[in-house]
Amino acid sequence: MYRGSSFIIWKDYQIHTPTIRVLLEQQYRQLRNLDLNTVRTENAEVSLVFTLATRLRQLYVAAGIRSNGVTVHRIPTNTLVTKILLGTLACTPAYDRLVVEGMKYINEFPATFSLGGYSSCIDFFRRNLKEFKAAQEQISMRGPRYPPMKLVDMYFWSIGNQLQELEKKKKMETG
Repeated sequence: MYRGSSFIIWKDYQIHTPTIRVLLEQQYRQLRNLDLNTVRTENAEVSLVFTLATRLRQLYVAAGIRSNGVTVHRIPTNTLVTKILLGTLACTPAYDRLVVEGMKYINEFPATFSLGGYSSCIDFFRRNLKEFKAAQEQISMRGPRYPPMKLVDMYFWSIGNQLQELEKKKKMETG
């Protein structure tokens, strides 16, 4: 999020203040640690995730208009928005490069932060509920009890990271 190509690198912590205010609004409390066993794609919670994501994008667009003394028009990435949503409400995985690569590798659903991709991600969790619950129990014996979407994020990130490491190893061997 704070890479050189990102506009928020030129801002201080106060760029996040409007986002925090929105996340604390009563209407978004239902998104905290969504129960993936009961939520349905046609439920209001799923629509609310995307409504909130749109609001967050708008806030960062407005905050990023002037960056380092220059007028810019940058659209916040899915990575930024979903990392905020994962870190604050745990209602979606963070669609960063490694998570997306892991999703592409599994190739069971679109690796995009879209209604279809998100709904399929929830279905993936349900189909693999036993394994996710077992991982959650094992992790919580030594650390925190992660919410479902954090487990999903960690699963796909781990696959993406392993793929990246294999690619590095191949380059070193052929290099």
